[in-house]
Amino acid sequence: MQPKEKSSQQEQKEISRAYHESGHTMAYCVHKFKIGYISITPDTESAGITQPFWHPDLLNESDSNLLVNRLVRAICGFLSEFRFDHSQNPANDETNLEYVANLNAIAGKDKEQADEVLFHLRSLGRDIEECKVIALNLAGELIDKHWEAIEALATTLVIEKTMDGERVNTILQPFGLSAT
Repeated sequence: MQPKEKSSQQEQKEISRAYHESGHTMAYCVHKFKIGYISITPDTESAGITQPFWHPDLLNESDSNLLVNRLVRAICGFLSEFRFDHSQNPANDETNLEYVANLNAIAGKDKEQADEVLFHLRSLGRDIEECKVIALNLAGELIDKHWEAIEALATTLVIEKTMDGERVNTILQPFGLSAT
C-alpha cells in the first residue's frame, strides 16, 4: 500500500493507524510475545490497540535490557506510521531521529509507556539519553528488517479492522515471525 493510494482523510488516518499497530505487533512478535488481538478503531481518535497475552517481561522493572525492549515496542508503532506516511524511516535520518529521540512525536498510551520505562531506567541509574538512542536504533532496525511483514499486516488490518492472534500469525509466518 502506498501513500498515494489514500483517497480521503478518514482512509488516510485508518491506514496510518494500521501501520502504527502493525509496527507494535511486529515488535511484540520479534520479542516472542503471543498476540491476543490487534485492532484499529476507525471512528475514534484512538490509534487502535495491539494486545499481547500477559508475559512476565511486561512487568519487569529491574532488568534494564527488558526495559529498553519495552521502549522499542512503544516506539515501533510511531516509526512504522512515520515510514508509511513519509516514505522513510526516521531512525535513518538525523533530523527526524533527534525529534523522535526526544519522544516528542510519541503520544497517548505509547508516550505513557515510554515515560514509565524511562522512569524505571532512571531509577536503575541508566543514562536516559543513551537508552533512548539504543531503543531508537533497535526499533529502526526492526522496522527496516520486517517492513514487508508490517505492510502485509497493515494491508490486511485496514480491510478486517480486528484480527486475533491466529490470523496475525497466518499473515506473519511467511516472514519468519510468530504471533502465537
